[in-house]
Amino acid sequence: MSRTFFSWKDIKSFNVKETESEEYSKIIFDTTQKILPIYAIFLPKEIEEDVVAEITKVAEKSEIEEPHSIQLADKIGF
Repeated sequence: MSRTFFSWKDIKSFNVKETESEEYSKIIFDTTQKILPIYAIFLPKEIEEDVVAEITKVAEKSEIEEPHSIQLADKIGF
């Protein structure tokens, strides 16, 4: 797992997507990074509303999607 940290100002937008899991959603961030600007992490559903409320204070919600290459990597276990 990567230990990359971003300041709030590096987050341009975000989106929350449902997953096959009943316990987790996936939050996707679009950042100001030049290489690999989109990051996705699992988000426990019990804190989803609180996290979205906080992130909405600094970034707008958008319809960004995870890149297909990342989706494929998830499917094959990376």
